[in-house]
Amino acid sequence: MRIIFVWIISAMCYIPLYFEQLGYAVPNLLLQMKYLFVAVPIIIALICVKRETDIKKWFSGLFAQKIGIEPLVLCGVIGFCGILCTSILNKQAWDGISSLFSILYLFCMATLEEIAWRGLYLESTLQKRTERIAVLIVSLEWAVWHIPMWAIRNSLSVKEIAFWLIYTVLVGSILCKSMIRYKNILVPIILHTIFNVCFLIPIKINVVVVLCVWIGDFIFEKIKGKRNLLQFQRNEKSL
Repeated sequence: MRIIFVWIISAMCYIPLYFEQLGYAVPNLLLQMKYLFVAVPIIIALICVKRETDIKKWFSGLFAQKIGIEPLVLCGVIGFCGILCTSILNKQAWDGISSLFSILYLFCMATLEEIAWRGLYLESTLQKRTERIAVLIVSLEWAVWHIPMWAIRNSLSVKEIAFWLIYTVLVGSILCKSMIRYKNILVPIILHTIFNVCFLIPIKINVVVVLCVWIGDFIFEKIKGKRNLLQFQRNEKSL
């Protein structure tokens, strides 16, 4: 019910813009509601946290582990893949100053989204579901949440939205797993920013590229899991 409420309130932020696109005269103040779209999930998340637990304890839990070398290398590899594919396939020109402002803006947007979706909704879903199911559910919920933005602000067709849904579910899965694996909200925030800044490819191609990234992350997770299991078994034998 909480996610449905988030979907409804978020979608309402784009209603004034939708009516303007239909030809109605809409006050500029109401049109500014579209900027609240990203803020709705985190506002509702913070309200829920205040009701259910200590907000300081919850917030400190978002940084349960320090960021080590491994997540930084992961972010670097994914970022390099995005920049390389964008430079080759989209012939993107990278302007230093404009890119810097874009990165700062997208980092702020990613922070708001990640604190809500990977910071609270993923955590609460993990308490009720297995890890795989929780990752799938939150990734789907996060993807569906974007539909009003794609349909109204970006005026995308149904076919384009379908591709964006697939892309966003894949990205959401990577972000969820990074939060579970490294237990620090900064990791999915950085990855989220990287996907928004570096993966500027036509959506059909982008789905394929991100699928390859997802497969690579999946293989890395499996290898790491086996390595940790072997290390655990060695420690058991030494005891």
